[in-house]
Amino acid sequence: MKAYDTLPQKAVDSLATTSRKRSASGFQSGRGFVLPDAKEQVNEKTYLELVTWLVIKDGKTD
Repeated sequence: MKAYDTLPQKAVDSLATTSRKRSASGFQSGRGFVLPDAKEQVNEKTYLELVTWLVIKDGKTD
């Protein structure tokens, strides 16, 4: 099961890194920046729902 957890974990890590970078640049951009609440911020422990789709085609072409 670990193989299936690696990619989503990398995605969450990337989102957390991007969120931190945007917060840091927001503070540098001016006085009007408001940091989101901790519960609204993405971090490594954020629970994200994985949504997948399975599309089955009949193979016929129109």
